[in-house]
Amino acid sequence: MFLDALLIWMRVKREKKIMDTHVCCGFRGSSAGEFDCGSLNEELNQYGHRPYIGEVIEKGRTQFYSAPDVRCPIKGKFIIRKDRVFICTEHEGFYRIMYPKGTEEDSGVWVYSNRIKIIAKPGEIQNP
Repeated sequence: MFLDALLIWMRVKREKKIMDTHVCCGFRGSSAGEFDCGSLNEELNQYGHRPYIGEVIEKGRTQFYSAPDVRCPIKGKFIIRKDRVFICTEHEGFYRIMYPKGTEEDSGVWVYSNRIKIIAKPGEIQNP
């Protein structure tokens, strides 16, 4: 019950922030006004888990986002099939990842979760 109440509170807080924002990450959002990718990303910084290991399973490019929202793409930044990543956070169909082969800018970016397969979680024993 507490978890349900917390999730509802977080969703309401996020929706209010989206509607009230006047700061933009450089991308015009919906008719509700401008969307603040940076604030959403910062709000979610406090949530996470020990990193999982994941691998891109979809063909083509897996786009990077500055926040877990389709309105926040990072132009020219992506990973491709078979790239491995660390998954740090999950939020509404997105994973926050760290890409070890990328630059420092590629740490803490978001991708669609349906394009990544979790291949190991902390504490799981893998068979050779």
